[in-house]
Amino acid sequence: MHLSGFRSPSRNQSAHQVRDLATYVKKIQNVLGPVFVCGDLNTGPDSEEIRMLTGRSGVAAPNLVFYDAWEMAGDGGPGTTWSNDNPWAAPALFPDRRIDYVLSAWPRPGGAGHPVRCEVVGKEPVDGVLPSNHYCVLADLRY
Repeated sequence: MHLSGFRSPSRNQSAHQVRDLATYVKKIQNVLGPVFVCGDLNTGPDSEEIRMLTGRSGVAAPNLVFYDAWEMAGDGGPGTTWSNDNPWAAPALFPDRRIDYVLSAWPRPGGAGHPVRCEVVGKEPVDGVLPSNHYCVLADLRY
């Protein structure tokens, strides 16, 4: 799901990448502990790729479904991580949206990995400079 330059992969390629990722995670996971997938997925929360990972469409791997920390424990807003308010992002002219995620697999014993709080951070300059072209997702997860 990584954007190469300004070309995005076809829907078929993206779905295949999600299935590959989920198959890998399924293979290496420890079912007793929390399992996480985090990062810049370059796709919105309503995309087929995120729907596959969160169990809203055909799941990417059998018995592997993720909580979206922002959806579960954010403030109810859009959780924008790519914003034209950010001078590093604005030149690309992409629409404001959430493309960065903290995903945790469910269910786990004792609720391990369940999102309890989530916020977007990194929106304030440090010494006058924003640290990235993306804002960050910070999540507290139950352990």
